[in-house]
Amino acid sequence: MTKKLEGKKAIITGASRGIGKGIALKFAEEGAIVGINYNSSEGKAKDVLNGVNKKSKGILLQGGRRGGRRPLPDEPDDRLTAHNSSTGEII
Repeated sequence: MTKKLEGKKAIITGASRGIGKGIALKFAEEGAIVGINYNSSEGKAKDVLNGVNKKSKGILLQGGRRGGRRPLPDEPDDRLTAHNSSTGEII
């Protein structure tokens, strides 16, 4: 049976808990490669990643605010950090 999201990629914000977690797991079940975005709940995000990797492929994406504030519109947005799900290294 073909999965609805096979070959698609999705970044799910707030994926470490609640509705975001449910969406991340469902998208993985449907075959999507899932970017699990979180702000400060790294342990919970890793738990979701383990669930995603049982069904598809996933990667951790940490978003945050520089100095507790959002960047200005003309500032580069370098707040996103990606972690390789198999090695844990920052990519």
